[in-house]
Amino acid sequence: DSVASRGLGDVYKRQTALMAVLGVKIGATWPYWIMLPAVVWLQIGQYRAIKTRDRQTCFKVFLDNNHIGLLWFLGLSGHYLWTVAATRL
Repeated sequence: DSVASRGLGDVYKRQTALMAVLGVKIGATWPYWIMLPAVVWLQIGQYRAIKTRDRQTCFKVFLDNNHIGLLWFLGLSGHYLWTVAATRL
């Protein structure tokens, strides 16, 4: 393992743990929690890809990293939409 890939793994673990704590704090509904395993799956794929140390692969991972943020955004948005819909019933 390279130092960079170990560092990225640590960042992913901490970020995922913080998002799980956030989910508990806000009383997240199922759309939020559905995104947790999806994000972890993407993170594992990115972690494995950068271990190759291939320049093009690492650059692609860098460019594709916004997909993780998109999944969290969709999870949060889905949670709030579900919460609003539930209060209007």
